[in-house]
Amino acid sequence: MNKKSLMRLMDVALALALFRVLDNLDLPYPRTLGGLWNMHRDIFRTATSVLWLVMLWLSLYPVRDSGKRVSRLTVTSGAALCVSVLAMTYANHLVIYSYKALLSQLIYGGTAMLCGASAWALCRGLGRDNPDVPECGDACRICERSLAVALGLMLAGMVACVLKFRQAMWYSVAAAGVWLLVRWMVGRDKSEFA
Repeated sequence: MNKKSLMRLMDVALALALFRVLDNLDLPYPRTLGGLWNMHRDIFRTATSVLWLVMLWLSLYPVRDSGKRVSRLTVTSGAALCVSVLAMTYANHLVIYSYKALLSQLIYGGTAMLCGASAWALCRGLGRDNPDVPECGDACRICERSLAVALGLMLAGMVACVLKFRQAMWYSVAAAGVWLLVRWMVGRDKSEFA
């Protein structure tokens, strides 16, 4: 599998995952503003998953065009990212309907962390596969650092979730998505990101 095929596969998996996450939202009942307000928590939980998935994709965007070679380990990381992104749709569905349950929060957070870890491994692998392309190495290092901080935020949320505060996992995924958003906006201004 070449690099373009791998990136196309990840794009398709992300598009399908975003469609499934948004498809999990039910129509408000009754169909009034009050009915819409009754489901505001579901909308915010879904928005968190969408933010995380989109920012994960945007953090990988600068790595897409740099470098040419892809090893088997990097392809495996890309395939793991595709599977974990698709699993995120079911974890989102689970956390919407059993928000305060420890197990659903841990499954949701574990799936989000698996997405982040797979993306981190993909960036690292692309950087190793293309040592002679300096812009690839720079883009991969920026991506790795950003994803490492996001993974640290989610790990802290998982610890807080297990110890005391059940919803900490969901908040930490939101914080990781916001971190990647801020990092992307700052990096875009400095021309680190395309």
